[in-house]
Amino acid sequence: MPRLFFSLIFVFAASIASAAEVTDLYQAQAPVESQSEQERHRLAPKLLQQVVIKVVGDRRAVEQADISALITDAERYIDKFYYQQVPYGDDKTMGNQLVLTLDFNANGVNTALQRIGLPVWDKVRPESLIWMAVEYAGKQQLIGEGDEDSLLLQVEQAAKQRGIPLLLPLMDLEDQTQLTFNDVSTGNNAAVQQASARYGASVIVTARLSGTEESAEISWQAMMGDHLERWSSQG
Repeated sequence: MPRLFFSLIFVFAASIASAAEVTDLYQAQAPVESQSEQERHRLAPKLLQQVVIKVVGDRRAVEQADISALITDAERYIDKFYYQQVPYGDDKTMGNQLVLTLDFNANGVNTALQRIGLPVWDKVRPESLIWMAVEYAGKQQLIGEGDEDSLLLQVEQAAKQRGIPLLLPLMDLEDQTQLTFNDVSTGNNAAVQQASARYGASVIVTARLSGTEESAEISWQAMMGDHLERWSSQG
């Protein structure tokens, strides 16, 4: 979903209908084999780079800037770190994985970014509502809050890594009455917008996934006021 996250930066300058505060903006995580100091030092630059992309909100701008000095000195910006066991695997039934969490100093990171000439995206950010139409193994469904579909879990994780507040439809009787699988899969934007009104999201995203265990294709669309983005993913 790279184009979605690149595009969302433009919403910040627009009128925000619904926004939420991102509380873990300067935090990043990674699975580890142990709690060794050596492994923590090795991962610090990588995790700080994740935070920089999340704070700036524009991956291309980060890639074009010279942040090498900042990343090399990553340990200087660590406020605290801790380890925890978290469920492993999309269905959370494969046991636990040891995970390292690093909290970086917000003022220090922001100051460094400003010196480099990179913008700092405020922690209050527009909420994005996502409708997902999945056609798999001959079954069609709209998935939403409470579902444990692996694609949905990946989208939630991607949004968290980019600091984007994500809303999932309840898929209750009201949603099911207003919006169908075909509405999402065929791009019936009028129906999508009508069903989305109750959530008040600034960004409305639709995705249609079709495929098998071997391959899949996803068609994406993001509506941000009068701005419309479309793209596709394969894998």
